[in-house]
Amino acid sequence: MMMRHARQQRRQERESFEQKKVQSDRWFALGLRGAYLVIGLTMLIAVVASYIVLHPANYEQPVIAGALAVLVGDVRLAVAVLRIVAPNGSAGWGSQPRDS
Repeated sequence: MMMRHARQQRRQERESFEQKKVQSDRWFALGLRGAYLVIGLTMLIAVVASYIVLHPANYEQPVIAGALAVLVGDVRLAVAVLRIVAPNGSAGWGSQPRDS
């Protein structure tokens, strides 16, 4: 009787583990798709803003100023993300100068 109960408990634990694993994989895939969407939208906005800034004759001054502000914001966002993603000890964007 105890063996059957232990096997039943192990089976339930294994099923629960597999279900949590599948759910975790699905959430990861959803988050990855969302990240790709955000990257794509940010790049599209940067391209449009760059076009406006590089062809100022076609637009009014407030539109050009707004596009420039958007470009600056995109660059600041990219730098902030790189600082978060880059390890602290790397020689990348987010590293601090070392005292030698």
